[in-house]
Amino acid sequence: MAAMSTACQQRIALNDGRQMPSFGLGVWQAPLGQCKAAVLHALRCGYRHIDTAEVYGNEQDVGDALAIFLKERPDVQREDIWITTKFFPRHGAGRAAVVRACKDSLRKLRLQYVDLYLIHAPHTRERIEQYSALEALRAEGRCRSIGVSNYGIHHLQELLAVCAVPPCVNQVRDLSVWCLHAIDASNFTGRVQPVHHSYAAP
Repeated sequence: MAAMSTACQQRIALNDGRQMPSFGLGVWQAPLGQCKAAVLHALRCGYRHIDTAEVYGNEQDVGDALAIFLKERPDVQREDIWITTKFFPRHGAGRAAVVRACKDSLRKLRLQYVDLYLIHAPHTRERIEQYSALEALRAEGRCRSIGVSNYGIHHLQELLAVCAVPPCVNQVRDLSVWCLHAIDASNFTGRVQPVHHSYAAP
């Protein structure tokens, strides 16, 4: 337990100046109910980073678990817990769709802001417009850091040529066939800092 707690306290410096816990719990494919129990157990064990997404369908469980934990532990503040979630891009979904999705995620998570908001994949033509919405949400305080997920080098180059705020994370899933190009981007040395997450499925 002590070793786990120590690992959970380690942090990575992002290119926006913030410190992100390097070890976290990902809740992909975690069913409702089980997800809530798993997140609550992880927080009690010392985890301080929870990774969810709009498309996972379990943001509400994450929010419920976080609320319970913070009530149990008045010595732990909201700012001590890093919450990552993601917008799932759909064809034709522009800036307004991203803003709506973010607000809906915040409602389900029962939060005023998320620590990291990502575009889940680069598979739509609207990806530049979608990222500009992330920049606006960051300026409004709805998300503290912004980034992308499963982007390849050419996607990053395209984005960095036009964005005002460079992404601080490119989250990829290792061993995923469809994002092999994104794995290659782990060696990209532009203004973005790629970060690999290891997932512990509940």
